[in-house]
Amino acid sequence: MPVYKDKSRSGKVSYRIDINFTDQNGKRRHICRRGFAKKKDAEAEEARIRMTLSDNLPAAITLDALVDQYTASYLLEGVKESTLMSNLTMYKCHISPILGSKRVKDITVSAVTQWMTNMLEKEKPDGARYAANTINNAKMVLSKYLSYAVKLELIPDNPAQKVKKYQDPDETVKSDEAEINFWTEDEYWHFISYVDDPEWKDIFLFLWETGVRRGELIALRWENVDFGGSKIRIEATATNKTKKRGQIRTSPKTRRSIRTIDMPDSLRNALLERYKRHQRRDGFSYDFYVFGDIRPLSPTTLKRKHDEYMDKAGVKRITLHGFRHSHASLLIMHGLPDQMIADRLGHTIEILHKVYAHIYEQQRNSFKNELNAIYTRENYTQTTRTAVPLH
Repeated sequence: MPVYKDKSRSGKVSYRIDINFTDQNGKRRHICRRGFAKKKDAEAEEARIRMTLSDNLPAAITLDALVDQYTASYLLEGVKESTLMSNLTMYKCHISPILGSKRVKDITVSAVTQWMTNMLEKEKPDGARYAANTINNAKMVLSKYLSYAVKLELIPDNPAQKVKKYQDPDETVKSDEAEINFWTEDEYWHFISYVDDPEWKDIFLFLWETGVRRGELIALRWENVDFGGSKIRIEATATNKTKKRGQIRTSPKTRRSIRTIDMPDSLRNALLERYKRHQRRDGFSYDFYVFGDIRPLSPTTLKRKHDEYMDKAGVKRITLHGFRHSHASLLIMHGLPDQMIADRLGHTIEILHKVYAHIYEQQRNSFKNELNAIYTRENYTQTTRTAVPLH
């Protein structure tokens, strides 16, 4: 965060700006401004300085320097800090060693293609090659930074956009993750029968009956639960992809992810019993996490317990995100309206149809079978075949 809070010995609070950037000669520079009485004044001055720096970026700037500039001004680009940190990790690991010292204007389609070739030959510490998904994600990050260079008029167009995504020719056609990463109702009930701790049973029931993302579950507080209306407000997610250490509670993945979802009676009753148990804890308040206490549940612990109970039950292994796929698949198969399912998941209709295409294909096949049953000759009655006079 470029704007920081200062506190004098007398306790008076003011704000300062700290900006690191690369000057026109390619040298690292630092700007510090102090004494702002209000945070919004410091942020306005920071924005003004950022705009000035963007206007004076050198034509010979390297990709590393451009990424530094982008990182320093990410708030102006409307980028979440968790996304910024995730992209930076990918950049430093896979892109900077090859392209970081190159001038942005020298990064051509040929240079991007050569970089992808290097990625194909690159080995992990265990000697394995990187998957196509990793290579394409790295290319997407590179493309994002080069689009920023286009915006600043450093280059006329984005060469990464002219390079096709990589497809591994040795990979057989795979089913979509949602097609294999889910449980049937029988598989879920078999699994949950082996969860002997009510605290953990609540967690897996919640995932199964709401389809929320892991981070949304972890970030849920009691203030977000409306027992009277049997509703849950999803307005935050948990992430550790920030400059701060540990997990933080932040805004959800997309604007559509902020939503209110209905609770089935079974989930409402389970959460009400959980609330009664947690209410007896010292210092309890509505700020406590539903699946934690004053601190949120650790994602590592959540994964470990999920693995532990799957092993115990001997069921097909799915990821925690598989609960979300299972929830959506179940609602689709039961014929609930697409728009309501999309709203519940925080999706658009288009994404819903894309991710769960295999379920819709099954429905279409069932529909065709029903059509065939209706329109077979032996099923036609005399009444069906009788023409209705037109008036």
